[in-house]
Amino acid sequence: MGRETCSSLAKHNPKRLFIAARNGKGAGAVINDIKRMAPEVEVVFVECDLASFWSVKEAAGRISSSTDRLDVLFCNALEFRCFPWNDVR
Repeated sequence: MGRETCSSLAKHNPKRLFIAARNGKGAGAVINDIKRMAPEVEVVFVECDLASFWSVKEAAGRISSSTDRLDVLFCNALEFRCFPWNDVR
């Protein structure tokens, strides 16, 4: 779902498209596809592991410090765990 959602959003020529993923390796292919499809769209990779509260907080800080406007946010997680938060730094 993440790849298709990002590709669909890019077709509408947003000014900037943030792509958050656990690592750049997986996101790199999506970013390259989007740059070929919509070269005028600025694509920004943000490292973010949705299983880690600390990672989400850091990613939110990076995004909010780099833009004054965020129109749409999709939160796509394929894994769900029930455990006490032990990653709050």
